[in-house]
Amino acid sequence: MQVGVLHGGGGDLDYGLCLDQTDDGGYVVVGCTGCTERMWYGDIILLKTDSNGQTLWTQTYGGESTDIGLWVTRTNDGGYIITGNTWGIPGSNSFELYLMDKDLRKSA
Repeated sequence: MQVGVLHGGGGDLDYGLCLDQTDDGGYVVVGCTGCTERMWYGDIILLKTDSNGQTLWTQTYGGESTDIGLWVTRTNDGGYIITGNTWGIPGSNSFELYLMDKDLRKSA
């Protein structure tokens, strides 16, 4: 499976920046939506694939600023921990940590 461009259209692309293999042989991938070759903007994208790399589901998280997911791993209870960065609004440059439960609800 190639890590990089996840899918795209209209000149904007979704990029996968980190992946972790899941118990079923698939992958969970985190990155950012709405990117170009020169600019990163958009929201965090989290997606799950099967063992062949076919997308099973996709979820995005973010707000007004640019949000990028940089690292993901599964937790023992079937949820995910995502780290990333947010910037774009003055004073909003910060490191983010998200803890997702197994139903993909952000809890931190």
